[in-house]
Amino acid sequence: NYKKNSIDQIVRAINDANITSVVDKLYNRFEEVIPSDVVTFIKSLMKKNGALAALMSGTGSSIFGIFKERDKAVMCRKVLKKNYKYVFLCEPVDFGCKILSKN
Repeated sequence: NYKKNSIDQIVRAINDANITSVVDKLYNRFEEVIPSDVVTFIKSLMKKNGALAALMSGTGSSIFGIFKERDKAVMCRKVLKKNYKYVFLCEPVDFGCKILSKN
């Protein structure tokens, strides 16, 4: 419920390195107002392949998944690459993001 999940709770969960709490608090309000079968399909595919959470970013320019194990993220990327041209494997860095694989 987006009204119950404040950014403070998410920041606290990140600082505590509590990934379960982080993914439990994630939401994108636009997913309710901009329903998309493609977004729903990709999110379910990511979750089926090991994502703890999958969400549309912003107004839908991309979809991301959060994985606890890197090998599951790598496998999910392979599955997605079969149907989608732009699929990137990324990991958190101190600032911004770093693409781990371009192909």
